[in-house]
Amino acid sequence: MNQAPDTSAPRRWYREPMVWMVIAIPLSAVVVGAVLLTLSIRSWDGLVVDDYYRHGKEINRVLERDRLARQHGIEASLAVSQRDVVVDLRHDGKLLVPATLELRFLHRTRSGLDRSVQLTLGPDGRYRGALDGEASGRWFLQLETGRWRVSGEAELPGDVIVALQAI
Repeated sequence: MNQAPDTSAPRRWYREPMVWMVIAIPLSAVVVGAVLLTLSIRSWDGLVVDDYYRHGKEINRVLERDRLARQHGIEASLAVSQRDVVVDLRHDGKLLVPATLELRFLHRTRSGLDRSVQLTLGPDGRYRGALDGEASGRWFLQLETGRWRVSGEAELPGDVIVALQAI
């Protein structure tokens, strides 16, 4: 005699698909939250500008530096290799040429990756400096003194020639 299985007996809770669906939604939120917390702790981006008010007051001084560079027709050709930076500086001839320049590599989103290179004037009229470490990726470049500044962009690594101009 064949008897049909008794369907009136309750099934165990872990065999119900609806229970797992109800558990999966909050569990996935906890897992994603833990992943985001781990990422935020390990990679701190920092503030772009710490004192916004003081920075706002200095904007006019920065704009004056760009204006002076444009007035004197300052342009620079930059050759970047893996370890060295060579700069050819051109201007209208009325500008006193400084003995050192500062070249700043500014990362688009992470200020912690920014770096600076001091360039010194060589006997051939070119500025040279050593690049510490590898600078790969897309960078904003600023060549500056206390009086003027020129800017440009470059995709590194490799031998790259970049033209920097006043904004």
